Amino acid sequence: MLLIISVNNLAAAQEYKKLRATIGLGVTNGILIYFEPSYRVKDNLAFAVRFEDGIHVTPQEGIYSVGSKSILGQYYLRTNSKKNHPFVGLGIGIFNASGFGGLLCDCEKTIQKQSFGFFPRLGYDNRHFTLSLDINLISSFRESTISMMPGSSVEPSYQYINTSYIGVRAGLTIGGGRRNKIQTYQ
Repeated sequence: MLLIISVNNLAAAQEYKKLRATIGLGVTNGILIYFEPSYRVKDNLAFAVRFEDGIHVTPQEGIYSVGSKSILGQYYLRTNSKKNHPFVGLGIGIFNASGFGGLLCDCEKTIQKQSFGFFPRLGYDNRHFTLSLDINLISSFRESTISMMPGSSVEPSYQYINTSYIGVRAGLTIGGGRRNKIQTYQ
């Protein structure tokens, strides 16, 4: 009997479903797309994996892509509301870059493929809608450039490129809502 009461109390202790997934779009100096499955450990604490890819455009670097695979934790500041759930979070991950090239470059460029980064996050959940602001701080990528102009030196030149960015994301969430209350009749 004591075991049944303990299991019942444990099941009732968490008001929100454990699993959820978010898919969405974002903006930065380009466009972002992301997928983020998560597991809610407690009502106010969730851990997630974020898969993201983005196309960025800058005058200095031209058009390039930065993708990431990250893990993150999210702490909900208020869980007693039926709709509104502000949160803060922190994530770390591996960022991949490709496609660097100045807009006016007659050269061959190669780029270091992976770099480590982390991101603090602020956000807001409202039922099946999530809005977040992530500040992605990425260690610089090393780029080597060899000029293809006739008569130029074959020696490569090196530069370090900062690809850190701020992303604003909006997504749709499936799962993770409040559990249905089971009515008991006596």
